[in-house]
Amino acid sequence: MKHVTQKNEFDYSICCLAMMLGQSYYEILNFFGGEIVDGLINSEIIDCAANFGVKLKLTKAVPIGRAIIVVPSLKNSERTHAVYYDGKSVHDPTESVDRYIWRTAKKAMKFALEERELNEEDELTLRRSEEI
Repeated sequence: MKHVTQKNEFDYSICCLAMMLGQSYYEILNFFGGEIVDGLINSEIIDCAANFGVKLKLTKAVPIGRAIIVVPSLKNSERTHAVYYDGKSVHDPTESVDRYIWRTAKKAMKFALEERELNEEDELTLRRSEEI
């Protein structure tokens, strides 16, 4: 996997999609018309992944497979950020050196867009996390 670094403050999801899908930054950007003004919403991320043959599911359960994980921004407390989890390591598109490590991302995670079907155990975990 080639690490993809952000080019502006709003393209973190583009970078995560590029890393996950094995595409270039510009191939993903072109899917969205060539410009990102204010980040992406979940359905746009899911649609883009599907276009490249990857099915993503929104989950609050800690991912075990490849996922784009939404975490609080380290630069702006009112925004979120996304990192790519390859099933073993977290890759933060902010810098070439990963700032979020798995332990931190897992603890800070708001939700994830994970590549897999949810099983009954995951569904139960998701329901419990929504009750908290």
